[in-house]
Amino acid sequence: MDGTLVFGTPLLAMGLQAALVRNIPFAMAWSAVALAAFYFGLAAWLAARRDRLGLLFEAVLALGVIFASLAVPLAFDGRTTSAVWAVEGAAVVWVGVRQQRRLALASGLLLQLAAGAAFAAGSLFEATQLAWPVLNSRYVGTLLLAAAGVFSGWRLHGRPEARAWFAPCAPLGLAAALWGLLWWLGGGVAEIHHWYGVFGWKLRALFAWLALLVVLTAWLAHLARRVLAWQQASVPAHAMAPLLAVLAVASCIVPSASPLLGFGALAWLVVFGAAWLLLWRQQGDERDALLAPMHALLFWTVCVLLSTEAYWRLRAYVPEGAWSWSAWAYGYGALLALLSVWGWRLRWPVARFSKAYLLWGALPLVALLWLWSIASVASDGDAAPLFYLPLLNPLDVAQLLAMLAVALWQHRLAAQGLATRPRALEYAALATVFLWVNAALLRTLHHRFGIGYDVMDVLRSINLQLVFLAGWGAFALAGLFWARRDSLLRLFAVASAPLVVVMWLWTLYANLTQAGAILGRAPLLNPLDLVQVLVYGLAVFWFGSCGLTRCCCARCITGPACPTRCRPWVAPHWYRRRCRCSGPCWR
Repeated sequence: MDGTLVFGTPLLAMGLQAALVRNIPFAMAWSAVALAAFYFGLAAWLAARRDRLGLLFEAVLALGVIFASLAVPLAFDGRTTSAVWAVEGAAVVWVGVRQQRRLALASGLLLQLAAGAAFAAGSLFEATQLAWPVLNSRYVGTLLLAAAGVFSGWRLHGRPEARAWFAPCAPLGLAAALWGLLWWLGGGVAEIHHWYGVFGWKLRALFAWLALLVVLTAWLAHLARRVLAWQQASVPAHAMAPLLAVLAVASCIVPSASPLLGFGALAWLVVFGAAWLLLWRQQGDERDALLAPMHALLFWTVCVLLSTEAYWRLRAYVPEGAWSWSAWAYGYGALLALLSVWGWRLRWPVARFSKAYLLWGALPLVALLWLWSIASVASDGDAAPLFYLPLLNPLDVAQLLAMLAVALWQHRLAAQGLATRPRALEYAALATVFLWVNAALLRTLHHRFGIGYDVMDVLRSINLQLVFLAGWGAFALAGLFWARRDSLLRLFAVASAPLVVVMWLWTLYANLTQAGAILGRAPLLNPLDLVQVLVYGLAVFWFGSCGLTRCCCARCITGPACPTRCRPWVAPHWYRRRCRCSGPCWR
């Protein structure tokens, strides 16, 4: 083979061609493409004769690669050219692994690093106007860099022959795949942020586009695992639920912005639909222990978005009063009630991952409702523009909905056998209800009688103290009336102990400090003491007759197994019919 003829002829022809077409745009690029096609075709014809013309075949193939490489810088700018070098580096990696040449492998990887550095430098120092979204040189360049990195990672880590040939191929492959993933995410974020500034999007639209990018990345990772049979390719999909939760929370904390307004509603609908579809497809590939937290986190993210949307929508329609504050309980309470009453019937995903949804997914909602109930004490429950009605104002209705939702949730957990109800939770629920009763009573006095919504006003007035004392007595009697089981009786007995102490100390304080009370300060003859004697006399009678050591079941009264028989006048007949004693006697 004559090297002068083989290599000199095309180089001389390219010089003459440049002089002929110097005034024609992109003429040299197309000329390089034509020469590359010619030499690739000639190499394909010589491939069948490699045993006799092997050296000529390799020379012609090299010329085809050279002219194909020259076509890129002649047609595109420097950034796209450097990105194409990265693709060539990936091809060199493939050839190096196939031919088991370490020098070619190292050259391919270094060429990709150099191409990435050149692309980044060009993007930082070149202010190029992008004509079209996605279809521009900068984003196409990042796609080429990402594809080259992921391909190299799969060739080095996902193929067993590469690891069998050279042990460091596995860590090098993971590094190359991570390199490609970073270029994919970085290019996507940079593209979204650029057009966010150009089009003047709202901040919530920016988060919605980023959420779409996250879901698209997770789907591509899942497809790469299926198509390439590369298990590690699905790792980016595992970060989908946490990233969506972060973006949803960031979208919700934006001031004066409804997260589902305008484009956000369609974007988040697509995001969650694609996310749940991906989780459904991953059931055959991933363990339930990995998928369950993702389901719980995704459900919680949906609840946060919907409740925040309800808050902003209700605030836009009724900005006055406590309506917007009540919207949080409306949202979280309605979602928790729907999950407990109807959602658990869904065979997928709730029934399939019942613990993830009914326990871990719903537990943050219960915690938020409890914190909301505690914080609601500071609100006076103004129902403007409507007038205030006790228990029928927006705040009390929201509180009742929250308590109903939590009760339904506890019932569903018990029915599913997912969790027991600890005694501490019962005490917390009872304390929360007691706090709400006092707040509702003070709100009623505030709106109906002009009393200030302040605890100090109650402490300065004996009449207000009488009202609250009567309310506390009614609360205690209501609890005793609704108690039908031994566990509830014990609960109310223990919970009422601090209430008794506080009420007696309050009575003593009122007797000693309030001069000129309604009926004087005579012990047991003033209204405070009379109300307490009545309330706790009834309580003692109740516990003595239907208490913790005696059985009041009708069958126990007549049965021979009961060691302590109840007398009919002690155990009322209407109560015996409602007794739910599980054994012959209460233990």
